[in-house]
Amino acid sequence: METPTQTRYRWTLRPVEDEAVVASLGAELNNMPEPLARALVLRGIRTFDEAEQFFRGGLDVLHDPFLMKDMDRAARRLVAGVFNGIVVSEDGGRTWSPSSLFQEARFKILRVEIGRHPISGARRLFASGTDSQLSGNQMYASDDDGLTWTNLGTMPESVLFVVVPEISGSAQTLLAVEEGTTDEDSIQVWRSLDGVVWSTAGRLPAVPAPNAIFSEDLLIGPDLYLYVSVSRPGPEHEWVYRSTEPVVVANEAPPEVPEEENSLRVYPNPATDKISVEGVEPGDEVVLYDVLGRAVLRTRNTTDIDIDVSALPPGVYVVRAGGKSLLVTIRR
Repeated sequence: METPTQTRYRWTLRPVEDEAVVASLGAELNNMPEPLARALVLRGIRTFDEAEQFFRGGLDVLHDPFLMKDMDRAARRLVAGVFNGIVVSEDGGRTWSPSSLFQEARFKILRVEIGRHPISGARRLFASGTDSQLSGNQMYASDDDGLTWTNLGTMPESVLFVVVPEISGSAQTLLAVEEGTTDEDSIQVWRSLDGVVWSTAGRLPAVPAPNAIFSEDLLIGPDLYLYVSVSRPGPEHEWVYRSTEPVVVANEAPPEVPEEENSLRVYPNPATDKISVEGVEPGDEVVLYDVLGRAVLRTRNTTDIDIDVSALPPGVYVVRAGGKSLLVTIRR
């Protein structure tokens, strides 16, 4: 039998001044259960009219949303992707102005997501789309809430992507799916830690269709699984796929980003078959995490360590030792 979960808090219900008010209010509200009537009284609601205003009141009785902490920062700028690029609004969407990633008949932005800078951990916006002057789908990033954008490079046959934050809030993974295919092959899923280097994460099961199939959307569900919708022309043309395991790592997430005084060194970086790790204290364990936050390699040795990474797929990894961490890229 499982042991009941215990909380370190002890809750004490605040008493009401007049129990008769609780009984009276409950009776007026169509014999509302006593605990609910008590909760209303504790909120200062004592009459039918006050309860009606609480449950059915309009916008004029709502609290000012800017009383919430940091609401001014959250609402200071809106960012939208459109066919000609990315536009921003400073007045809640009443007026819009172009960002640095805007040019008529050149850009087509399909998705904008909020993520983190892979090194500093600061807020970063990611966007995917096309540029008529470049081949392939492009990934862009902004570190100033959408005003200026940097091209991170060409995505691997993908424009639909989603930023998957770790529950710990210290890391992220970008997942992307192919826009479509013209044969019976399955749709590829890609992953990246920084939006620059991508590696294969898996494939959706093949759809038995002689004509084109397309990925329509992808999202992280409340159960922390990845969902992808797929369609093709003709009857029986829509499917929804779910990943076989959660894509948000809750238990063994990668460590926080390194500080400037980090004494840990990893070389060569990028690497192919072997990496050398310096600055490891004797007895410290060295762990490599993939972009999904899973520990894929562990070793413990003396001060300096050589690690064989030839069996690992190409991509970005986090090297952690003694509370310090660095990013390393493996290429072939």
